[in-house]
Amino acid sequence: LNGTVVPYGRSQSMIKEKHAEFQQPCCGSGRNKGSVVTWNMLRECLQKILNESCSRGQPIPLSNMKRLFRSKFNAELSETALGHAKVTELLQDSRVSDICDVKLQGHGYV
Repeated sequence: LNGTVVPYGRSQSMIKEKHAEFQQPCCGSGRNKGSVVTWNMLRECLQKILNESCSRGQPIPLSNMKRLFRSKFNAELSETALGHAKVTELLQDSRVSDICDVKLQGHGYV
């Protein structure tokens, strides 16, 4: 699974879909030191991160989001534990759509 082509049944995408289906953190991240983020924590922490970002006038690259949760809140942002296979899908969920917006900008999501 390390950068090779494999059948979907053995892929990281399939593993994440299954974990999301059962709302379980996806194994193998190796970084689970903090607590896993709940929906309430997600909303609260997102507000703080976005307020800080707005004061600087900069969008936040989606690729930085998990690191920000770990470094600022000692919490593990696990999209699969919240029922989504991708962070982009998680942040477009109706439960947080009133506080954040995900857009493709250049070569990545912000």
